[in-house]
Amino acid sequence: MMGAFLAYFVICFGDPVLSLRLAEFNLPSIEYGAFFSCLFIGYIISAFLVLLSLKRLTNRTVIICGSVLVGLSLILVGPSILLPNTIVIMFVGRTLMGLFVTSLIIPTLIEMTDVSLPKYPDHKVKVTDM
Repeated sequence: MMGAFLAYFVICFGDPVLSLRLAEFNLPSIEYGAFFSCLFIGYIISAFLVLLSLKRLTNRTVIICGSVLVGLSLILVGPSILLPNTIVIMFVGRTLMGLFVTSLIIPTLIEMTDVSLPKYPDHKVKVTDM
């Protein structure tokens, strides 16, 4: 559940802070829009990769690795005392954040389904595989 909280925190509360950070760079509107869309484009691409990784790894392993990787991508987005304040590093961090945030959401939903199914034994659930 904490994995989903971290994922939605990054998605929902990162954008207002990001708009203030991007105002420092005086970007044109197309680059401004690219920063807000790269997270969700990465999310779409990595959804399939996470489903494939769940065939080999446990849900919790994927959630823990995703949490560490999202944390590292937040350092790239900055501001950070470790890295220079450049637009390219911020864009790479935001894109990686989109790739890794999926590994927090999908396994958490599967875990919640696995926990709730024994509580409702009469309810039939059909789970499909890719």
